[in-house]
Amino acid sequence: MLNKKLERRVYASIGFFVVLIAIILVNLITEPTFYDLFGLVVFSFLFVIGYLILFEKKKLPDWTGFIIFLIGILGLIVDGTIILKTYFS
Repeated sequence: MLNKKLERRVYASIGFFVVLIAIILVNLITEPTFYDLFGLVVFSFLFVIGYLILFEKKKLPDWTGFIIFLIGILGLIVDGTIILKTYFS
């Protein structure tokens, strides 16, 4: 039980720092090509996860769900910041 609790705290800490770094990067870097690098990594990761889901019989570990959730949060931050800068400032 304690091990699972510690694992979730580690995930939460990593997620917090990644989101904080994403917010800083979005505000510092305004070139759209920079974000294409993130897209390449994200789509590669999603391709591998999709392959594992479709063609493997194993249950996926919890960290895959965490990363997919984190990708969603980071996408919302990046797109939300771009929309706010474009339409509301």
